[in-house]
Formats: sequence, C-alpha cells, structure tokens
Amino acid sequence: AQHLGQLEINKVEAQHKSIFVSGWRPFIGWVCGFSLAYNVIITPMMRGFGYTMPVVDPSLLYPVLLGMLGLGGMRTAEKMNGVTHR
Repeated sequence: AQHLGQLEINKVEAQHKSIFVSGWRPFIGWVCGFSLAYNVIITPMMRGFGYTMPVVDPSLLYPVLLGMLGLGGMRTAEKMNGVTHR
C-alpha cells in the first residue's frame, strides 16, 4: 500500500506545471550526463590540447547515473511489453 501511495504521488508530481516540482528528475539526469561528458570526453580532449582541467571525483555521481539509466531501461521494457498504458 505504501508503494502504491508513492506511485500516485510520483504521478501527480510529474504532471505538475511548475519546473520546481516536475523538473527535479530531468535536472538530476542533466547533471549526471554533463558530469559524465566532462570526465570522459571534455577533460581528456582538453588535456590533449595542453590545458589542465580540474579533476572531478565521479564516485558519487556514477551510482545515481547508473540507477537512473537502469530505471529508465526498466520503464522502456514495461512500455514495450505493454505493462503500462502510458
């Protein structure tokens, strides 16, 4: 019952017009995506041109990013298997 209640809250939050209510998940996705691009693409490329970039420890961001990717993949699988109506 608690999980069903949380699912209803999530639905209401996702449909809200204010970006401060419905936009936190996309914001976290953009932050994690930018951090990944910075660590994997931008920093090595800039080092190749002779620029020194600050080192960012991604150990806190990668679990969040991988969790979001996993949940997104599960949601896609649900949609493809017709489990959800949306």
